[in-house]
Amino acid sequence: MEGRHGIGDEHPYSHIIMIFCGILFASIWGLDSFIFHFGVEFTNNIHVIIRVVLFVLASGLSIKLGMSSHDVIFDHQEESSCLITDGVFSHVRHPMYLSILLLKLGFLLLTMSLISIIPWVICIILYDKIASFEERELIKILGEEYVEYMKEVPRWIPKFLTLNKPR
Repeated sequence: MEGRHGIGDEHPYSHIIMIFCGILFASIWGLDSFIFHFGVEFTNNIHVIIRVVLFVLASGLSIKLGMSSHDVIFDHQEESSCLITDGVFSHVRHPMYLSILLLKLGFLLLTMSLISIIPWVICIILYDKIASFEERELIKILGEEYVEYMKEVPRWIPKFLTLNKPR
């Protein structure tokens, strides 16, 4: 792919999937949050301050993950054919995808739109398919080095949040 930096191929439909997920989530979240209010009883039971704090935490972590992964990638730009295992990539294998999912979760928590859980879970499944495809490509290119990285660093839940003890 022209213009793509790094190693391996990305999923052939990754851009379409990401756009689809964004539109699907935003549409259902917006309709439920501002027009239909399917979970209004649940929303009214959770104080707005708690919802705002949850939104700030999720979106803040999303922004931190996104910016950190961007910084690490561009710090290694001249070494585009090597496996990046430092910075945020030492805690989670797909911080940019996780960043997008966390941002959607933040909006879901802000309005407690229960029906928005459905498109959010669909997005998780589709992003996991993209990540699986890319990981298979990286195994073809990097072999055992990437397999070892996969054993050490979780795909979605950052290492600092897991209960696994370091080896």
